Amino acid sequence: TLTEVNAALADKNLTAELRTQLQESAAALSGQLMSIWLPISDIRRAIMLVLFLVGLRAFVNNNDIYIIYWIVTALFSPRIVGEVTYYFGRLMGSFK
Repeated sequence: TLTEVNAALADKNLTAELRTQLQESAAALSGQLMSIWLPISDIRRAIMLVLFLVGLRAFVNNNDIYIIYWIVTALFSPRIVGEVTYYFGRLMGSFK
């Protein structure tokens, strides 16, 4: 897992070759984790579903608060969070 790779990278006694391989593995694992739309945890999926359904009910009842529910629902998606943090990091990096 990514936690195990990061723990191995914290070791100071790694060879340069092994450190490079672990860094590549960490990057690949991070990319895989951020490419899925639904959360891995069942609890987060349930929360996402409930928020979506409450937003859908508000939409059907012509209540404008559904937008807030759906934005919060999107914050449970690893892919959306990954994209937002990526572009936010690029934006903040451009100010240096």
